[in-house]
Amino acid sequence: NWFEENGIYSIKQEIETDRFNAVGVLRGPGGSPSLTLNGHIDTVFQDPRKIIEKSYVKGGAIYGNEIANMRNGLASILTAAKAIKKAGIQLKGDLIVAAVAGEMGERLRHEGGPQAVFFSDRFHQEAEKA
Repeated sequence: NWFEENGIYSIKQEIETDRFNAVGVLRGPGGSPSLTLNGHIDTVFQDPRKIIEKSYVKGGAIYGNEIANMRNGLASILTAAKAIKKAGIQLKGDLIVAAVAGEMGERLRHEGGPQAVFFSDRFHQEAEKA
């Protein structure tokens, strides 16, 4: 997985049957607060008739499904974590990078569910096992 390929501890966190968060951790020495950088990885198409089969560039603009969604923010978060690891920077606390499912969708909107499902209490239990 991407986290492990870049020397970052990873956890696959199940939030529902067959639905997962991808979580990476750069561990600090402990005793200091942790920082979580969180971005969603799910997409909802508002109008199925407007689905673009293949992204493309035209006139200096990028066209594609949900191109302005969280992808650029999540790419920035992952790039920052990779740069910190590569530079050998020792943070005082843990850096937790969470690519989460559950931000988008009719079920969450109608049931009033959470907007970015990340179980930090369960994450810490899973991380303790490692």
